[in-house]
Amino acid sequence: MKSEENANVKQNRRKLNAIDIVIIVIAICGILAVVFFALMMLRGDPEESSQGTKKENAGETFEYIIKLPKLNTELYSITKGADNVAGCPSLQVGDAVYERESGKYIGKITSILYEEHVEPTNKYDASGRLIYANYVGYVDLLITVEAASNGKDGALAINGYNVRAGAELSFRTYGFYGDGKITYVGEKTSNNEEGGE
Repeated sequence: MKSEENANVKQNRRKLNAIDIVIIVIAICGILAVVFFALMMLRGDPEESSQGTKKENAGETFEYIIKLPKLNTELYSITKGADNVAGCPSLQVGDAVYERESGKYIGKITSILYEEHVEPTNKYDASGRLIYANYVGYVDLLITVEAASNGKDGALAINGYNVRAGAELSFRTYGFYGDGKITYVGEKTSNNEEGGE
C-alpha cells in the first residue's frame, strides 16, 4: 500500500521545464521593478535629494527671475489674476526647474507673475521718445525660482550651473519648455513676491 502511495507522490512531483523557469524569472523581475519604483517614490523628487546634499556645504538660498517674453495667452491657457499673478496649467508654483541642455536641477518655482507684452509703434511722443503699445493676446511671464547655491565667492552656482543676470536660459519643468532671460539674481527675500523689486 505504501509503495503505491510513494509511486503516486513521485508521479505528482513535476520537474521544472523551460516555460516554468521563464515564468518564474518574469515574476521575479516584476517584483523587483515594483520594489524599485516604490523606493524611488519614497525617496522623493530628485531636486529635493540634490538640494539636500548641497545644503550641507552650501551657501544661502537665492532666487532669480526668468522673463519669458511674448507668450500667447490662448495657446498656453494663461489666466490673469489679481496682483499680476498668472495662472498656467502647464507651469505651476512648486515645479522643479531643469536646465534644458544638461538636464541639471536649477531650482523650484515660487511665483509666476505676468506683465502685458508691449511692442514699439512707429510713433513718437512730444519728447521724441518711442511710443509702445500693448500687444493684445500676449503677455511676458516673470517666473521666480528659488535655489540653494553651492558656488564660491558669492557666485550663484546651482548643481554646477552658473546663474547670472542678463543670461539667456533654456529650461524645462515637468510640463513646460521655455526660453527666457534671467532679469534678477539675489538673496531670497522673506516675501517671494518682492523678489524682483
